[in-house]
Amino acid sequence: MDQTFRRITDLVSQQLPGECPPDFSAEADLRDAGLDSMGIVALLVALESEFHIEFPPDQITLATFNSVGSLYQVVQRCLASEESAIQAAGGIQEPTN
Repeated sequence: MDQTFRRITDLVSQQLPGECPPDFSAEADLRDAGLDSMGIVALLVALESEFHIEFPPDQITLATFNSVGSLYQVVQRCLASEESAIQAAGGIQEPTN
């Protein structure tokens, strides 16, 4: 399990009612575990903030928020997209005043 996956799991567990079971798998259904619509919105905000990404509108679906595994895939794609954008811009640029 890599660090990104662990961070996502931690953020998910903060949105679930009660304790996250120790045998909680990457494919466990988050709605069955108690993630509701308000939890999805809070999780979306937390993920975007934690990873400094923005979910594409077409990825804000129930399927994306079905499991930690599906969230991991979308976060990885967003991170790769952000990295590509930085490289295309010639690296991180300092703001000018």
